[in-house]
Amino acid sequence: MPSTFARTAQKLVLAVSVPAAALVLGSACSETVPAIPRVILDSQIRPGSNTQAACQISSQDWLQIGNFGGVGTAPRPVDDGAEESGGRVSVSCAVLAEGDGFRVSASTTLSGAGGGTVTVSGLFTTARQPQQNVTVVFNRSDFGRFEQKDCVATYDVNENAGVASGRVWAKVVCPKASREGGRACETEAQFRFENCEQAVKAE
Repeated sequence: MPSTFARTAQKLVLAVSVPAAALVLGSACSETVPAIPRVILDSQIRPGSNTQAACQISSQDWLQIGNFGGVGTAPRPVDDGAEESGGRVSVSCAVLAEGDGFRVSASTTLSGAGGGTVTVSGLFTTARQPQQNVTVVFNRSDFGRFEQKDCVATYDVNENAGVASGRVWAKVVCPKASREGGRACETEAQFRFENCEQAVKAE
């Protein structure tokens, strides 16, 4: 039969080990899992005010990811790493507070045939007025790379459009997006990036 001392020691071990296990489990449950970045994108390219000879591309969709929805249809954002239209979607975005606005750096890519990339960067304010000097890059293997650094973004696509920490929703138009060889087209994109990076990463 165990001695009184042994039985007392067993009780002490149980009394100490149970709260310790609970502490470990509680700590594990409190860890925050980062939300997955996601996007809705509707983008087009066209001659616009440029001549057809200068653009050399007829008006058409550039890249579509997800759906903004409509009457009776809910929006459908697509997560980073998800499948879409036979390809895989990549989403990388940061919307960081800077001065009286937010520094946006966002890009999404759809792999596979008919895929491409749209990248948006610039300083966005919360004021519902045109956002100036936005840089936009359209890139596709079949049409090449078009870029303009002084595009204009607006929030008039939806009453909920705008910018806040970690998210941005706007439409941006670039009337003189250019590529090598002197070609110029007009590009347009409505984009909604969510669950983006919100704070500067520690070094």
